[in-house]
Amino acid sequence: MTEDVYELKPIYSKRKSFYGKALVLVKNDGSKSLKSYNTIVAHITKDNNLEVYGQYSPTTGSHINEFMKQNRFLDIQNKYTKYFVDITEE
Repeated sequence: MTEDVYELKPIYSKRKSFYGKALVLVKNDGSKSLKSYNTIVAHITKDNNLEVYGQYSPTTGSHINEFMKQNRFLDIQNKYTKYFVDITEE
């Protein structure tokens, strides 16, 4: 169950705002999910493992990068590739 929801604010990005299009959902167990527009696009587990659920538009990509940097996943290219999750696999 979600405990808290807050708007992702650009700290590392050159953008002034994400205009409410990027939200972070924090669950009771400490895990966090990133919602870009109306889609959950990334998740950080309670064990601090990053999951990115696909490839997205440049704008959603900037949301993901900001989410990753704010949560200490600073080597964006390596982290994105390492933890990419293909949700089409059954």
